[in-house]
Amino acid sequence: MRINSRLFLLASLMIIASLLVFACAGAQKKTSNASIVVEPVAANPAAAINVSGKGFQPNEEIDILFVLEEHMKIGIGTEKVDIIKADGQGNFTVNAAVPMNAKPGKYKIEVIGNKDSFTTTSIEVTPKKK
Repeated sequence: MRINSRLFLLASLMIIASLLVFACAGAQKKTSNASIVVEPVAANPAAAINVSGKGFQPNEEIDILFVLEEHMKIGIGTEKVDIIKADGQGNFTVNAAVPMNAKPGKYKIEVIGNKDSFTTTSIEVTPKKK
């Protein structure tokens, strides 16, 4: 009887360990072929910029986030459209603007798709001319 309970305990631990391995593997971020270009690479606050991307999933919905601080992200590019969506080849182009409250410095722009595409780039915010 004692051997059966030890075997049961061992089998249970192996099942739990296997489930944990699979759960952790599923939580890993998928790699993406997505890439973006922001033009110009330097701009004043409130200046117009163009964000274009390729390598996204066909018809993927896109969020473009201007990262002011680690926990402060502003969605850009949806001033004139409700949804940014990649075309059938996974490409998109959007006109946007640098947030008015961005101080001079280098900022990250994150682009996230609803089908797991993800990429980042940066932009330099220059002092506003007086």
